[in-house]
Amino acid sequence: MNNFAGWRIRETIKRLKMQDMIQYDEKDKKAPIRLTTKGMIRLAKYSFGSLFKKHKKWDYFWRMIIFDIPEIQKYIRKRLRKELIDIGFYPFQKSVLVCPFDCEDIIRDLCKIYGVSKYVLFCITPSLGTKESEVRRFFFARGRHQ
Repeated sequence: MNNFAGWRIRETIKRLKMQDMIQYDEKDKKAPIRLTTKGMIRLAKYSFGSLFKKHKKWDYFWRMIIFDIPEIQKYIRKRLRKELIDIGFYPFQKSVLVCPFDCEDIIRDLCKIYGVSKYVLFCITPSLGTKESEVRRFFFARGRHQ
């Protein structure tokens, strides 16, 4: 590794640590750098964003995320909803979000990060009923896929 590349890697690690994306543990020789919760969420966003790029054609099935997170975890419920909307999900109802692409792995990871897996249901459905055309416009009129 040349000097410039090494410097760039060190600077990137320093920046990620300052942004609380990673934790550094000099005592752990096998895995001295770990993603924080914030880092895992950021990674999930990037992974989801790539779904829109890699899917060339929609398979005509909707992925629906339904959650019923208890009031005692209100902050987590709001945060999860915001994260899903930020990465491109359509807010079908307050606790129901929709996406046209395969995203089960990303949803599973996000739920694990937030510790709410037991409150989240992932469904695949061919129809969204009377809201279908509205949701299609949301995803496909923006120049995404069809």
